[in-house]
Amino acid sequence: MTAIAVAIGIAGWAVFLLVHLIVWRLLPPSGKNVATLAMAACAGYGVAAFGAGLHDVSWGSHAPVSAPVFLFLAVLYFHFYFGVDRSVSVRTLGALARSPKHCLTLAELENVYPKEEMIHRRLGIMVEYGWIVETDGRFDCSGKGRLLARIARIGRRIYGLDATG
Repeated sequence: MTAIAVAIGIAGWAVFLLVHLIVWRLLPPSGKNVATLAMAACAGYGVAAFGAGLHDVSWGSHAPVSAPVFLFLAVLYFHFYFGVDRSVSVRTLGALARSPKHCLTLAELENVYPKEEMIHRRLGIMVEYGWIVETDGRFDCSGKGRLLARIARIGRRIYGLDATG
């Protein structure tokens, strides 16, 4: 039964990947966010669990194993996805790999990924999520932003990190 439960978790992840790849091709950039990705993940697992039910595998017999297997794979995938989507390092490596001699000067790299674009994108995301508020060209933490900053500081202390991204 354990092998079946593991297979259900893996099947849920595979369905999620398929849904994610199809939906991301159809959605406008504004719809590609964490909430949509999480809904696609839930749908993938739901389809696999429903399929298991059609084959007389009860929820109670597979969920204690299939759900953690699925969540483990989904968390790994989310980490990979957001690393590709938002990482300055990954974008820099891609620019270097695509360049004719696989090397670029600092000025050429800044043309590929201007600092201002990076800052504007992140500020826009933080305003959208309500973490900061813009007033007359100045930015201020919202209550939600201050709470998130406190949590991040606690995390930095726990893990002994100097700077986080």
